[in-house]
Amino acid sequence: MDALFDTEWHTTRPADFPLPARAWLPDTQVLVARATAGDTRGLLVAAKAGHNGESHNHNDVGSFIVALDAQPLLIDVGVGTYRKETFSPD
Repeated sequence: MDALFDTEWHTTRPADFPLPARAWLPDTQVLVARATAGDTRGLLVAAKAGHNGESHNHNDVGSFIVALDAQPLLIDVGVGTYRKETFSPD
């Protein structure tokens, strides 16, 4: 609520994203890798890994995106409809 009346917040220019060449967040198992640091051109891969031992994960854990010049090429569309087999060891 304070942000509504914070003039400095309203007039501050949005910060640019850092766009690192590679970033790995081991606790959440998230990876982002791009062709060139600081540039949206070229190949980018972003992936979320994980395992079923993490809180609220199922057999469908993990996702990815592959982009070229900031345009998606491959997008993980997610999982199908949850069924009783989704929550089984199979």
